[in-house]
Amino acid sequence: MLARCLPGMVVVAGLLCALPAVASAQPPVLVELEEWFVELAQTRSSGVVAIARIPATPAATVRSTELDRLAPPLTRSLDDQLDAWLETVQPDAFGTGILLPPINEGDEPRILTTCHVARGAPRNPQTVTAEPERLLLQLPNGRRCAAEIVAADPRSDLAVLKPVGPSLAETFANLKPIPMSEDDLARKGQFVLLLGNPHAIGRDGSASLGWGMIGNVARRAGGDESNASPGRLAALGTLYQLDAKVSAGMSGCAVLNLRGELIGVGTALAALSGYDLSTGFAIPVNRPFRRIVESLAAGHEVEYGLLGIETATLGPADVASRRIGVAQSTAAVVSRVLPGSPAELAGLRSQDLLLTIAGETILSGADVMRVVGLHAPEEVLDVRYWRPSSQDSNMTQVVLGKWPVGDNEDLIATVPRYPVWRGILIDYPTARTRYLAEPRRFFPAVLTLAVAPDSPASRLGLQAGDFISHVNGVPVTSPREFQRVVEKLTDDASLTLVDGRMIVVPQSP
Repeated sequence: MLARCLPGMVVVAGLLCALPAVASAQPPVLVELEEWFVELAQTRSSGVVAIARIPATPAATVRSTELDRLAPPLTRSLDDQLDAWLETVQPDAFGTGILLPPINEGDEPRILTTCHVARGAPRNPQTVTAEPERLLLQLPNGRRCAAEIVAADPRSDLAVLKPVGPSLAETFANLKPIPMSEDDLARKGQFVLLLGNPHAIGRDGSASLGWGMIGNVARRAGGDESNASPGRLAALGTLYQLDAKVSAGMSGCAVLNLRGELIGVGTALAALSGYDLSTGFAIPVNRPFRRIVESLAAGHEVEYGLLGIETATLGPADVASRRIGVAQSTAAVVSRVLPGSPAELAGLRSQDLLLTIAGETILSGADVMRVVGLHAPEEVLDVRYWRPSSQDSNMTQVVLGKWPVGDNEDLIATVPRYPVWRGILIDYPTARTRYLAEPRRFFPAVLTLAVAPDSPASRLGLQAGDFISHVNGVPVTSPREFQRVVEKLTDDASLTLVDGRMIVVPQSP
């Protein structure tokens, strides 16, 4: 029944308005609509879980190194007192999770939720010792189990959890993942269904159903261009606005189309003062966000694209005065191009007006961050720009770099994206803000993100923050280039650093 189209769905709203004050029977279309919702609730609820964060002991330790990031610090196995605690205490922190379809047959279950449900409020892992917490999953079949964070990404506010404990196959028996929609075109006015855990009332594991419509797409929430410098996607116009109440506990809820496919993940962002309290927001599950979810499910840090420029937004008067010959009222102007950046290598200059990137019209600096950021490093994007010195538009191609992770971003990645080689964990040269030189510039090298303390490289003086430009005389400017070179090495390897040092790393300790 879920695969067929529902007759008359588009006229339901009109029928509701046209109904007489007293009716002897429900119109057939409303009966069928009711049955449709009932069936969706029955078939899709088995893919939605309730999540609670509860206190745990002993005290947490401060995570201070990159290698520490590869261990999930927040969750531990359930102890004998957990059941009693849950029976008497309402969780202070709760939300919703979505059972993901397995990538490969036989894969362990994975749960998609928001980062703020999994991790709580953002905090600096370098300076703050927080009371540790356990994650508990209450399943729709009445069972429950602990969970650990596979990966968490503050920039997208998404996280993936894995259940832990004995007999997981039995625990998750008869639970069916929610399929993701392959249609990236969400529409204003599209009806949606919400399955979640409002106000933590889903303590029995049964998800609550709500419905509404997409009020708009490409909405910002929680910030604007002026305070979006960290690049949080919610502040860059990526969210769906829902004409439905997304209350506390609905963070991570499943937003479904009328085919029962996942098209969004509820964020339950607080309504701003003076705004309609029934308005909620959802993270879209489209192509760029499916890439993010796939990275998180694999345990990897999510990578975002970077041009290496600073921009400002030109208003209508400034754009009109330049006579750029394009019908747009605002535009993004390049205020600075960082030396050695992908933008400089592609020929972009200060004062260029960015008109389109990857075919999308650019109206502001936030548009630049959004469009570029939703692509991965090393992707090649077409950039159309207008140059004031020549008074004409041009096209160039940019090979993207990697957006740097700030020291205050509480991300978790339990599986390194690039293999550790002889005790060395490497990344793009812009992987971490704390290692970016001032004034900012790009090195044609790879960054040493971490070095195992007992490795030969460590004993030879290599440390986190060093930039490697050559391996055995071969230039390396990305992790993939580095891996292609080192995977063929069986003898000692000579590493050339950008500061002029040369370190010979032996094949074995």
